[in-house]
Amino acid sequence: MYLHVDASIFEKRPVLGLLLGVFSMVFIGWIWIAAFDEYRGLGNRPQFVDLASVFPPRPDHGRWATAKESVQIDCHNGIQELNDWEQRFITGRVRSTNYVARIPNSDRLLVLEYEGDITCGAMSQLPLTGVLEELRSRRRSWLQGEGLVLPETGTILKLCLSCTPESEKRLLLYCAFLPLLSIFLIARYGKKYRQQIEWRRP
Repeated sequence: MYLHVDASIFEKRPVLGLLLGVFSMVFIGWIWIAAFDEYRGLGNRPQFVDLASVFPPRPDHGRWATAKESVQIDCHNGIQELNDWEQRFITGRVRSTNYVARIPNSDRLLVLEYEGDITCGAMSQLPLTGVLEELRSRRRSWLQGEGLVLPETGTILKLCLSCTPESEKRLLLYCAFLPLLSIFLIARYGKKYRQQIEWRRP
């Protein structure tokens, strides 16, 4: 489902364009601060962790970590998250690949995530290094809805094997350019709004 917005409405009512610029600036700033906070918390090198006993990092405060132990990947319990049609021309068909892995001598489960398309065999050859966090409840529900078999209760960790401080740094750089669009909207429609106010004055 797509929402069609007639761009001419901003020309007729420039205050809407001005508000859009202000709100987008605030929203982008919030995303940048959150990404910078997570980037700063990852550290300069991965920490060795015991998956069976590590305190689950909060979803918004992941840790750059390397697992001390090996895990058993269930190649029959995995799904791929697909990109929307318009994104496939840029980033490909598959957004992420997810498999469930069992942690030896633990009731915990680990969801291994990789950004892009990868086979279970290829994933099992990767080092268990990435950004570790507790699986978000909404993400957990979505994965279950797509067919991934997960228990309703218990601790589930997520290790993003393709996530590094460098990937967070790239996100910060991208977000640094987005305010230019907000500034353009504020400048363009702010001027039109002032002209509209002056025109209405007796």
